[in-house]
Amino acid sequence: MASVETFWEVVDSMRTDFNLIASQHPPTADDLDQIEERLEIVFPTSYRTLATRFGAFVVEAKEEVWPAPKPGDIGPLWAFCRGLHVFCRGTDVPPALDIEKVAAQFKAEVGYSDLIPFARIQGDSDRFCFQADSSIVKWLHGDDVVEAVDGDFFDVLIAEIHQLRANAERFKRGEHRR
Repeated sequence: MASVETFWEVVDSMRTDFNLIASQHPPTADDLDQIEERLEIVFPTSYRTLATRFGAFVVEAKEEVWPAPKPGDIGPLWAFCRGLHVFCRGTDVPPALDIEKVAAQFKAEVGYSDLIPFARIQGDSDRFCFQADSSIVKWLHGDDVVEAVDGDFFDVLIAEIHQLRANAERFKRGEHRR
C-alpha cells in the first residue's frame, strides 16, 4: 500500500512535464463525514487523507509537452488521455470535479447507484469508482461492465500517473503519428 508521501513524490517528480492543479480549500474531515452520509458510502482512509490535503485535483500534461487535441484530430486513444481528474468537494471546486455532482450525474446517466466515481482519465469515459464497502472498481463505459481493481486508492492513482508519464514520453517520440 502506497502512502500520501509516496503519491506526492511521484507527482512532484513529474512537474517538468505536468501541472498539478488542486483545490485551494479542501474539505475538512467533518465535511467528508457529511459527504459520506449523503452518498451513503464510507470513503477509504487513503482517499480521506488525500482529500483533506488537496481536495479535488487535476494532473495534466503541459501544453508545450503534450498539446491538447484539437477538434478533428485523429490518433490512438492514449494520445487524447493527457490528464487525471480526481473528484472531491471544496468551496472552489468546479462542478466537473465535485464528487457529489459527478456521482449524481453518473447515477442519472448510467444507472448505477452503488458506485461513486472518484477519478477519471481526461479524454476517456471510463471511471474509477468506490463501492459501498470502499473497494475500488473501474466502470468500463464501452461494455457497461465493472471490473475489480487491485490495490488501494493511492496505488490506483500512482499507476495511472505512471501511465500518463509513459504516454507523455510516447507523445514526445511521435508515436501518436504512427
